[in-house]
Order: sequence, then structure tokens, then C-alpha cells
Amino acid sequence: MLEIPNLSTLDLSDNRIADEEIVDQILTKIPHLGVLYLQGNEVCKTIKNYRKTLIHKLPNLKYLDDKPVFPEERRYVDAFFRY
Repeated sequence: MLEIPNLSTLDLSDNRIADEEIVDQILTKIPHLGVLYLQGNEVCKTIKNYRKTLIHKLPNLKYLDDKPVFPEERRYVDAFFRY
């Protein structure tokens, strides 16, 4: 995945992914990632504040698990992690 520089949509749903390191070691290194489906994986349950964390760490994310990321939500998330 990291060798595809223009990757913008990634569907990893229902793949038995349990390692939280997928976020920092892989997903944050995909610069144009705008749409991500990660639902149905154990990792969704183990990452604290899952949705907020992914929105915070993936600045270009526009859609996460069947739900859009609106600018207002991004502002709330940024404020959440600022304090």
C-alpha cells in the first residue's frame, strides 16, 4: 500500500486486523488517504476514541466507515486532542 503514492481510498473492513500500530506505521504514511473503511476489525474496539483518533491522525480523511467527516467534526476533534 505504501508504494502506491496516490492511494486515496482503502477498504480494509472485516480483515481481522487487531494491531493498533496499523494507524501509525501504515495509515499515517498514506498522504492522500481520503476514504477509509476499517469497520469489522478488532482494532476498531481497541483504539481509544477510535473515530476521533483516526480523524486526528489522518488529516485528509473525508469519509470513515460509512460516515463522512465534516469540517465541523474535524474542528471538534482537533480541539479534543489539543487539551
